[in-house]
Amino acid sequence: MSSRIQSYDRTPFWGQKIIRELKYLQFILNNKDQSVNVSKDCFRELLKAIILVLHGQDKIADRVESISTKFNIAEKDCVLLVASLEKLFRLAIKFSSKKQEVIKDDLIAILKFCLGPN
Repeated sequence: MSSRIQSYDRTPFWGQKIIRELKYLQFILNNKDQSVNVSKDCFRELLKAIILVLHGQDKIADRVESISTKFNIAEKDCVLLVASLEKLFRLAIKFSSKKQEVIKDDLIAILKFCLGPN
């Protein structure tokens, strides 16, 4: 996995080692676990939830329950997805002193890799 994700000429903002949350995202978003189906609409809802939580505008428990019910995903899996995305975003925020373009490129690259073509 790491050789496919890290075809960079530099180290991505999350570091040299692929963190387990990123591995989990790849596993789920590439449909390796047939019991968890994350549609693009579901993924958008997860991203909205993370943004609201990071801004302190929402309680994550309410969002997780709502997304879990709406998209028929087990609450445990929904919690893991939210936690993984939150970790990725917190790392991006932590290293935001780097060029923002680098972080943007890294996030787009990993999401394209995980979600595949349109």
